[in-house]
Amino acid sequence: MDDFTQKTAQFKDWLISNGVKINPKIEITDLRSQQQGRGVVALQNIAENEELFSIPLKCVLASTDTDKNSNFNQLAEKYELNDWSALIVRMMCSYKTSFWKPYFDLLPEKFNTPMFWDPEETEKLLKGSAVVSKIGREEADELFEQLRTGIFSSPELEHVPKEDLTNANFHRFGSLIMSYAFDLPAEVFVSESKSESKDTDEEDEDDDGFEEDLEGSEENIKAMVPLADLLNSHSRLHNARLCIPDDLDSNSPFNENAELQMIATKDIAQGEQVYNTYGAHPSGDLLRRYGYVESSEPSSGETKFEILEISLEMILNEAAAALKLPLTEIEKRVSNLEKYFDEVPPNFDITMQKEEEQTEAEIEFEPEMLILLYTLLHPSLDKKQFKLVCKQADRSQLDPSICKILEPVLESRRKEYGEIESNSESHLQVFTTKEDMCTQVRRSEVEVITRTLEVINKSVHNKKPKLN
Repeated sequence: MDDFTQKTAQFKDWLISNGVKINPKIEITDLRSQQQGRGVVALQNIAENEELFSIPLKCVLASTDTDKNSNFNQLAEKYELNDWSALIVRMMCSYKTSFWKPYFDLLPEKFNTPMFWDPEETEKLLKGSAVVSKIGREEADELFEQLRTGIFSSPELEHVPKEDLTNANFHRFGSLIMSYAFDLPAEVFVSESKSESKDTDEEDEDDDGFEEDLEGSEENIKAMVPLADLLNSHSRLHNARLCIPDDLDSNSPFNENAELQMIATKDIAQGEQVYNTYGAHPSGDLLRRYGYVESSEPSSGETKFEILEISLEMILNEAAAALKLPLTEIEKRVSNLEKYFDEVPPNFDITMQKEEEQTEAEIEFEPEMLILLYTLLHPSLDKKQFKLVCKQADRSQLDPSICKILEPVLESRRKEYGEIESNSESHLQVFTTKEDMCTQVRRSEVEVITRTLEVINKSVHNKKPKLN
């Protein structure tokens, strides 16, 4: 028995000995041949809404400590730890303890995400993509330094070996949270009124980089959920969901008998893999957070979701060229927006969604970008006119006049990506090598440009797109 198989067996024993109930129709499986590590596969046909497994809360490691004899929550408050930092600290202090060791032994120590790549190589591999600016290695190191000089130096943590509180461990557990943690409703651990939704999210979907990852949510608590986090994820193939049972006792600060349940959201055929979902994420975020990228073409009624980011700086430069005005005049027109907005965003998103059966993609523009473009063209809008522009922008309606700026912006944005080669493993459902993942990210973002130009040319110019 190799080390990989032995750790899997020890983890199964740990689950069963701690009250985790596993449906005999599923099995933890070695999927290394598919470049997916471990996963869960159906041994028999599974019906929609059938329970796959249930996990008692004592097996959930959260940013809030539910042990009545522990002073961790007071310590976290004393050192002003946010949800993210608190869970990192708990993991760094717990991973070698006898209770949690079989679980942490199963989790990866190395990650194939841009956080751990050579910065120069990353710049080349992700040429043109905004993912590079969201990696956040420097911000992460700054957070570690705050913890090192704060809570890690406190007398309350003197019992924790210093070799466990290293920068390397910090990045390991931070990456584990990024790629494995769930956001559970706070009332699971703290006495609050129940929320209407009983579903949980594998992480917060409102994500725009490392700093936003750290913010968390007041309504949710980050937590590591053994076995549930072993499911591989796919935004279009998912067939399971982690749920809180309706009988959760919210009148108690912590219900030791409560369980989380993984439920099949559709029929799962024998031999199929059980997938969870991280929610709708563009390829760049899948790479940055989880270290894989999904295949390009949706199938079986699936949806493709991608985002292209465009900088304010590029818009202003292209506007100056298109309108034949000095940049100072363009910047002056932008300043007029300050009476309506607290701050003009430094970047804007164009979102693409495409169903498998659709021949055309749905393109959605960030309202603030449309408002900006219209204001650059029409700087003398009165309040009434501006309200009409805002209404139109909220519906993502493309005013033909703004294409005078938008079209050259998209063409310039496309040039930033340069030439893009084909993936070497185009038949795979997911890509896991650096080169293939980065190629897929760039191809996906360029597709947003191409599809957006198609929308412009069809609705405004009624001609074939300039870019392919």
